[in-house]
Amino acid sequence: MDLTPHHFNPAGRLFEFLRHSKQQSRVGVAATWSGYLGVDEYSVDFFAGVSEVLALPDHARDAFASLPSRVKQYLDEDDLEGALTQASTALDQGTRMLHGAVDEFTRLYGDDAVTEIKGLSNFLRGEFQGRDGDAAAIEAATDTFTTVRDLADELVKALDDDDDLAPDLRLLLLNQALAFRQAVSLSRAGGIEAVGLERDRAVGLIVAHPTVAAELRRKPKLRIKLLALIAAAGVVASAFNSVIESAEKVDHLVGIVMAEPDDPKAVTDLPPSSEEGAAPSAPAAPTP
Repeated sequence: MDLTPHHFNPAGRLFEFLRHSKQQSRVGVAATWSGYLGVDEYSVDFFAGVSEVLALPDHARDAFASLPSRVKQYLDEDDLEGALTQASTALDQGTRMLHGAVDEFTRLYGDDAVTEIKGLSNFLRGEFQGRDGDAAAIEAATDTFTTVRDLADELVKALDDDDDLAPDLRLLLLNQALAFRQAVSLSRAGGIEAVGLERDRAVGLIVAHPTVAAELRRKPKLRIKLLALIAAAGVVASAFNSVIESAEKVDHLVGIVMAEPDDPKAVTDLPPSSEEGAAPSAPAAPTP
């Protein structure tokens, strides 16, 4: 599982996908995309991953909308929208040229669009902003993904070992375990959000199906495996979110993103929000 700090937000995953494609040459679109996703060409996981990638421009728009206004002022909304539209159009056309050369796909979007999307990702990196701590944070995040995958495998084995489970219930739980595994396998496309979605579905499975809850009470081994899987998925979904909640975090975030490489704390003062009244503005910051 080859992850970077950008893989933990939708704009970053879109940036990494587009950048990866730009770095390839004289190979097929399907081969390039499957290489990024880490799955076989034209497999079920391949098409599931492509579907996740197609949704990334819209997810990136939602992520931008969630940023505090004091952060948004450092991004040109029109340029960003143009880049996301360009990416969305390219991806849509790319699905119709899977047998073609990747160079045909990458001609559909420019380097400027990739740079704009990367700029948004820089403000969405959340827990991965600390340059010195990126490696440790990535390792910790990868470990949590691996835990979810391993627990999903354990649940599949426990289901195989149980010969007293109703077939329809076995199928429900098996599909849920495999969905968790797929979410982890496609983390370079779906990220933590996909794992969080499966966590919510697993909880809903228990709440909405009384027979499932009753059977889990009767079968402690299955109950323990499923609840451990839900708990691990909860860690993935919450520990690495990119939500900016306080003014202090906003200042810290902008300071890091906008700083010069040799001075990670060069910019820490921001213009006040409209609610705070007039005050001297901070110097203009360079475009990320």
